[in-house]
Amino acid sequence: MYFTRPYVAQTDVFDLLSNERRRRSIEHIAATEETTLRALADAVAAEEAGTDTPPDAVRTAVYVSLRQVHLPRLAEAGLVEFDPDENTVRVLPRARGVTLYLELVTRYGVTWGECYQYLGIAGFLTVLGSLLALPVLDALPPLLWTTVFLALFAAVSAYQLLADRLTPAH
Repeated sequence: MYFTRPYVAQTDVFDLLSNERRRRSIEHIAATEETTLRALADAVAAEEAGTDTPPDAVRTAVYVSLRQVHLPRLAEAGLVEFDPDENTVRVLPRARGVTLYLELVTRYGVTWGECYQYLGIAGFLTVLGSLLALPVLDALPPLLWTTVFLALFAAVSAYQLLADRLTPAH
């Protein structure tokens, strides 16, 4: 049973995220924290159809599959609270362990963690090279190189923040 663990096992996460409609649902529910089945179905159908107003057939198919398959599955996993009588869906704290898997990769296939690691290593090696008076790197003092890389960290962080906020849920 899923409720015996305070976290979601990695195999369960991969199983839950193996379905694109369920992934889109998790993203939307996590972003809104609480929604109705109708609003969720409309949002997922719009993403699937690639339009703001999806065809009724797509909307109906999404609604039925969410109600009968995906939301009960997410509720069973302890990620959402689904009230089939009221048709409301609310994200539960345990969902954070699953949504992390949706947030970590940039559109270029590199995780944000890797991006910051590469930037940190490049900055460290550049400052070290400047301190050791290596050709080209000794053209600027170490303090200026440090400032350049701190500014790059700030720029990448700002980009990540804006990209996460401006990118619509998938």
